Amino acid sequence: MFFTTTHTVRTIFVIGIVLVGGVFLLIIKDMIFETKNFTTSTTNTEVLSIDVENKSVVEIITSTTLDFSDIITTTINLVVPYISQMPDGIFVKPWSKACEEATIIMIEEFYLKNKISLLPITVGKQGMSMLFAWEDKNFGYNDDTDASSTARIINDYSSFNAIVKRNPTLEEIKNEIKNNRPVISLHYGPALNNPYLHFKVDGPQYHMIVLKGFDDKNKEFIAHDPGTYQYSGNDFRYGYQTIMSSLHDYDIKIKKAKEGVPVVLFTSPKIIIKTPGNTLYFIEDNKKYLINNPTTTFQQRRWSFRLIQTKTEDELRNFVDGNPIIHENGLLKTIEDL
Repeated sequence: MFFTTTHTVRTIFVIGIVLVGGVFLLIIKDMIFETKNFTTSTTNTEVLSIDVENKSVVEIITSTTLDFSDIITTTINLVVPYISQMPDGIFVKPWSKACEEATIIMIEEFYLKNKISLLPITVGKQGMSMLFAWEDKNFGYNDDTDASSTARIINDYSSFNAIVKRNPTLEEIKNEIKNNRPVISLHYGPALNNPYLHFKVDGPQYHMIVLKGFDDKNKEFIAHDPGTYQYSGNDFRYGYQTIMSSLHDYDIKIKKAKEGVPVVLFTSPKIIIKTPGNTLYFIEDNKKYLINNPTTTFQQRRWSFRLIQTKTEDELRNFVDGNPIIHENGLLKTIEDL
């Protein structure tokens, strides 16, 4: 018995394909994943038979074991629409003090499923102007606000929720982002070392930005910084150390941020459910609140109808009944507030 040249070439060709394929898989693995303890083992690679006379195909068994148990994701970057706090590029009030309002509008559009990367200037200006008016009415000003006041704006007059988180850890912030929840961070501005930001020496030197992603390999947060002109703050990268060391709440009494406690706002979407019978409920803390007058309610709280999800009556039974949302003298309340 002997191997003809044709069969020898064919055998070498098949084995070559298998080897090249294995190398290709390893290369792709390295391109996609950053891993800890990634293990591969290949066993039982064997040529079982080469039957030239019967022209049988070479049979190769390759048993490969891949352990993906400890894969880590190195980069997450949520698609949050960006808007500058100075949409027209003019650093004058109220826009020069509008980092809070800009962050609110950006995260609100994210929770309303807006997938565009840059928010139209007209949309951003309209949203921020409505927030200015609400602050003037409820605070008596639309200047810098601390974490608690900013959370109140969000909870009372936007389509998402916020809670104040003091002394957050790096992993807590990253975990929120991993779970598709952008984080609002409050800072002593000069410590951010952003060349595009300008703070007056005798001013509050206070700033607020959106943390929307992170890159473990480079140890960086991916942020939307509204304090820059036009779009230079879009997907701006700050080192983990820079963000964590510059976190400070704003002190309204002394109008400074440098000595404030480290603080961020954790966010989540508001939930509005519609039944097949077109009844609307606001869901919060596992309770459902009947919305008696949807048009007025949504207008007064600046909720968007894009929040509405349709659920069955059976699904609604999972929630405890809360008191209905009503109105008194033009103010939106629940019965528990009266």
